Amino acid sequence: MTQHEHINHSLEAERGDTPLLPSERVWGFWEFSYANSALAIATWAFLIGGATALFVGPREGIAAIIIGNILGVLLATFSTCVPCGKYGTEQFTFLRSMFGANGSRLVYVLAVVLLTMGWLAVLGLMFGRSIDGLGSLISDHQTDPNGVLVLAAGAFAILLTALVVARGPTSIKVFNTIVAPALVLIMGVMLYLILGQHSFAELMALPALDAPFDSKRVNFMIAVEVNMAAGFSWWPYIGNLARLSKNQRTAFWPNIIGIFCAAALGEVVGLLAAAALGNSDPTVWMTHIGGLVFGIIALGFVAFANVTSMINILYTAIVGLRQLAGAGLRALKWELLVVAFCIVPVLIVLLGPGIYDGFFIFLVWTSALNSALAGIGIADYFFLRRQRLNLRYLYTHERQSPYHYWKGINPIALVALVAGFAIYVVLFNPQTLANTELFTFISASIPSCALAGLLHYGLTRALAARLGWGAYPQGDQGRAEMLDSNVRGFSND
Repeated sequence: MTQHEHINHSLEAERGDTPLLPSERVWGFWEFSYANSALAIATWAFLIGGATALFVGPREGIAAIIIGNILGVLLATFSTCVPCGKYGTEQFTFLRSMFGANGSRLVYVLAVVLLTMGWLAVLGLMFGRSIDGLGSLISDHQTDPNGVLVLAAGAFAILLTALVVARGPTSIKVFNTIVAPALVLIMGVMLYLILGQHSFAELMALPALDAPFDSKRVNFMIAVEVNMAAGFSWWPYIGNLARLSKNQRTAFWPNIIGIFCAAALGEVVGLLAAAALGNSDPTVWMTHIGGLVFGIIALGFVAFANVTSMINILYTAIVGLRQLAGAGLRALKWELLVVAFCIVPVLIVLLGPGIYDGFFIFLVWTSALNSALAGIGIADYFFLRRQRLNLRYLYTHERQSPYHYWKGINPIALVALVAGFAIYVVLFNPQTLANTELFTFISASIPSCALAGLLHYGLTRALAARLGWGAYPQGDQGRAEMLDSNVRGFSND
């Protein structure tokens, strides 16, 4: 094989659904930590902190940020990063083992296509508002949250994202390694400036900006739920990032260092700034927090932090799209597919900028889906399959694979998904904030995750074997089939 052919094969593995060999994986421990930090540190972290400040004061808000994020990130990581990091598989290819090929396509549309297009539009608009804020600092420009400058800059951010992603994971790696450490430094300076203007005791004594309920317990649990939604919101993306990491351990721990710690830092800064300045929008309070020079630097870096997040989520979305959408789209050049995917987000920015103002509701709705998906993933991979997959079954012709289930769909997993989503909305309605007494004790995401996982486990144990579905291990008849060592040189250990 020539060097040119080897490079093409590696690019195809990175951009397609072929399992990545260890030699083809580009991220070590710290590189994946940088990638996750860049994904987590963005204006949306400040917005989540600001949203937390609406419900509770800083004392309770910091607790809500830590509790909610660590639970959401851990559950999302166990259900996606661990298996994808072990086998090097594309995340939605891996989902064939529990949802079937067509079921995996359905989950992709729900969790990635609609979600990613929405996130790209929201983050693009955040970029645009940051640029608009910069303009007001350096000139007499009057800010307009839905003005021409915001819309043009938002569309530019999406096009810049497409350009970087079109160049592939190596370009993403370089971008993350440069930007992430600088953003951590900026956040530290912000925190220092806030504490310099207000004592810690003063900050801790500040009330919620706009608590919707008289009950402090209800308000606190909503704040926790918002932050659990933030943690679960990584579910559609981090599996495809983890497959680029060197090994299973590297696929897991950087999520705690990067996504949890970095996001929590950004949210705490946003919480304290919103509580102190009375406004949850970072493009507003950053213009007042540290004077003209620092305001320009902070808004500039935070604007491009949104681009780092957009780059990572767009890359994972395109990788999934290539392997799920059929031969037609798979035949398209990677660069053309990236550009085509970005057309709709650009149109949303230009024609529907109001999506930015629905950020909080949009975020929490995603948790109703992602928490149930995480529960199903944990139940299937850890308890039913005992951390063993047969890659031949994942990649063989759909109708010939035990993962075909019924017409390419696993009804058991879909029933569990609908049940998890339904219990979430019953306990807590993201649209109206209506909630039940049970919600105030255990949230909505945890019951959604638990119910979906238990239902998937119970129905699979009761029905899958007699229906001949899924090739699940039975009793003491060994663990799930060992991976054939001839499949691209992998082993199950």
